[in-house]
Amino acid sequence: MRETKRKPETKTELLEKLAALEHEQWASWIDYQIRFGDIPKEYWRRKYDLAQTSYEKLTEEQKEQDRVWTRKVLRVSEAEHRKGLAEKDKQIENLSLFIALCKKSSEKMETEHTDMRLTKQALEGENAKLKNEIAEERTGNEFLNTENLALMGDCVAYQKRLEAIRQPHSILCLVGSTSPDWKARYRHVLVELTKKSYICQTVVWFKDELENFETHRELLESIHFQKVRMAEAVVLIHKDAVGKHTTMEMDYAKSLKIPVVTFSTIEETSRELGVLLSPKELDQKTREGDSK
Repeated sequence: MRETKRKPETKTELLEKLAALEHEQWASWIDYQIRFGDIPKEYWRRKYDLAQTSYEKLTEEQKEQDRVWTRKVLRVSEAEHRKGLAEKDKQIENLSLFIALCKKSSEKMETEHTDMRLTKQALEGENAKLKNEIAEERTGNEFLNTENLALMGDCVAYQKRLEAIRQPHSILCLVGSTSPDWKARYRHVLVELTKKSYICQTVVWFKDELENFETHRELLESIHFQKVRMAEAVVLIHKDAVGKHTTMEMDYAKSLKIPVVTFSTIEETSRELGVLLSPKELDQKTREGDSK
């Protein structure tokens, strides 16, 4: 069956496709900033609703912001394309002038110089070959024009960025008693999990390190609850390091559907976290956390 030749895209259609990719790339960047950026989350969450809106559902004013950057890319690509064609045309013009001069000399000396005639024929053959090559290249350029090449480059760059964003280190929150007796245990768990490529958030002070510890209890609990909300899993440092406040933190995590595990050995804990924080599970939990 004869293939139907694909209709070339109009410039407007290509502009819209590239603008949609620009919006999708921006939305992925916003999502990354919300999850892992250093700037306060409240700033980025104001942009979250717009990032979750597909390009097709944006207002014309919002779409135009994406089109501005897309047109910049297209202008650079078009300029390079025109420059390349101009250089090819100049080569053809120079070669045609040279052939014309050789032909004129050949006509005057044809009867006396057979070698000159052969030279002219050879040059004409080379000229025809070069014209055919340029014609074929132009035909290919009509299909793979500058706009399509720009689209391909943007797609590759976007895919690389997307892959990098989707492979972050998992964030854990350590919980347990803040009694001085558990200092060494906190340090041991922190070191072992960090070796396994986890980002661990832990307590700031123990009861013997802060004067009037109980007067700061409300502030410290508020901060630690925030750490729980940011975590992908909560790790209890030891099965016996549980008090009233630790129980509250673990119950809060479970209410948010954040998994809670008890550290035993690094091998068993890492294996359990690996199952709970598999890519599929992690994506689902991240979406649920963002929706809240």
